[in-house]
Amino acid sequence: MTDISGDTLTTVIDCGAVLLVLLCALIGAYRGMIRMLAGLAVVILSLVGATFIAAQFADQVTDMVTPALESRVTDAVEKAMDGQDWNRLISGYAETQAEESLESALEETSFNALRFDFLSELFDRLKAEHTLPGTVTDSLRERFEEMRKTFSGTISQALSAVLKEIVRPIVHGLLYVLSFMILSFVLKIVFRSLDGVKAIPGLRSVNMTGGFVLGLIQGLVLLIAAAFLLRFAFAGIEGVSDSRALKFLSVWLPSLSFP
Repeated sequence: MTDISGDTLTTVIDCGAVLLVLLCALIGAYRGMIRMLAGLAVVILSLVGATFIAAQFADQVTDMVTPALESRVTDAVEKAMDGQDWNRLISGYAETQAEESLESALEETSFNALRFDFLSELFDRLKAEHTLPGTVTDSLRERFEEMRKTFSGTISQALSAVLKEIVRPIVHGLLYVLSFMILSFVLKIVFRSLDGVKAIPGLRSVNMTGGFVLGLIQGLVLLIAAAFLLRFAFAGIEGVSDSRALKFLSVWLPSLSFP
């Protein structure tokens, strides 16, 4: 197999750039300005709506799921501590209460009384035995250490706060993705009613021309994104920096200029 020369690669890049922009423009003309704008509106409205929904309801959903997770973590710790004295986990914990459940101990004991040296060993055991996922035990360990000097309250309250801190970004992300998908689906159905507008006499040519222009803009945006990729990832390959298309773009976007 022969290597591609620098001149050949330059030609391929230039032809690919022209074809990309032309293809996007033709697709835009076929779809029409109304459908192009409707598609853009669907994306923008879905992004805005998903952002609002995730921000508005992430805390409520987190509060709903945290108690169940807290109970699961407590059960996992209790199993790992089976047959051991709770005083190894909680310093200063009264001997007379040693027979009580761990859950009761965590609810009544100050967070400052927690023995972090033994807690680290406990997390290692939970991770090694796959009682809890490694990402969970590592996150718990990190956040407990961060709260060590600042938190005042019971161990149970600290555990709840830590779990909320871990769970909230996950809940926020899931709400965002789910909301975006649902809103996109609903809005696409709503905007389909606009397809009949393009049948109005005299609007067809305007719709096609507008779609061509919007497709052209879309192609240029994609070309700029591809140019950034070539500029920063493949600049050292012979022939890339000689592309006429990339040189043209660099006139308008100096950051695309090759060294």
